[in-house]
Amino acid sequence: MLRIAVFVVVTALWTMTSCTDRPSSPSLTSQATLGNRPPTVLSARFLSDPLSAAEPAAVQVVAEDPEHEAVTLSYQWYVEDVPLVGETNSTLSSAKFRRGQRVSVEITPADAKQKGPSYRVPPVSVGNAPPVVRSAMIVHRDESSGNVIEALVDASDPDLDPLSVTYRWYKNQVLVKEGEEALFDAGGVAVGETVVVEVTARDPSGTSGTARSAPWLMGNRPPRIVSAPPVPQTSESYTYRVQAIDDDGDDLVYALETAPAGMTIGERTGRIDWRVPQDQAGVQHVKIVVRDGRGGAALQEFDLHVTPLPPVARSGT
Repeated sequence: MLRIAVFVVVTALWTMTSCTDRPSSPSLTSQATLGNRPPTVLSARFLSDPLSAAEPAAVQVVAEDPEHEAVTLSYQWYVEDVPLVGETNSTLSSAKFRRGQRVSVEITPADAKQKGPSYRVPPVSVGNAPPVVRSAMIVHRDESSGNVIEALVDASDPDLDPLSVTYRWYKNQVLVKEGEEALFDAGGVAVGETVVVEVTARDPSGTSGTARSAPWLMGNRPPRIVSAPPVPQTSESYTYRVQAIDDDGDDLVYALETAPAGMTIGERTGRIDWRVPQDQAGVQHVKIVVRDGRGGAALQEFDLHVTPLPPVARSGT
């Protein structure tokens, strides 16, 4: 946060007297007849040079009043020597200027009775404002992505420059990947291990500070069914070997939640067998569930269309 300091320097008038009475000093007498004198600005400078679109413009001012009265300061801001209407505060918002422009300010002191001469601060240029990274977090992308996790970053550039972002991925505090890819394959991360990402943004002229995500804990990953049910080859029987994988290496158990009468599945093998009864023609719904024993499960559902066999022709007819 910028601190804007206004220093008021006052001069002290010292008199010396002896033990004997003397008439007043001529200099003091003449000064008393002068009346109120206006305050003056002795010096002023910008707190930042060059300026940046990342923060407001502010100045440090030193002023004095001959009568030691309180001094107030008024301001008029300029961009490219053009006065900004209504910009009379002690600071100028960075929204009022952009990179490459020159900013100056005119300061007028005043005491309770009159204004003093204005003081124009020499102009300074507006330089590049580096990008800002406000936050970074890790999310699991989606179920179909398997082990892929993604870094979500809140970053911007005050000058609206194009940004490039660098990601540093840490597993258990050890750097394992670095580059401009926001995705990370967590297939090698075991249950209970953590992943952290550090993010830095760059524009063509500057670099942001680093933002670090909260640790992402690898929990139990549910199994995934990677096979598709085949089209029946005959109307008499159906076979399907369900294939599932578990990234944690858990033992999997296969079961049928919904199935036509007579269909079976191997609890450990995932093999489905069904000898199709001819009285079950029509659409038969099948729902398979695969469990890993730690609360994770995968589901697959499909329909089988059973067509009855044509009647057998009898000899002699």
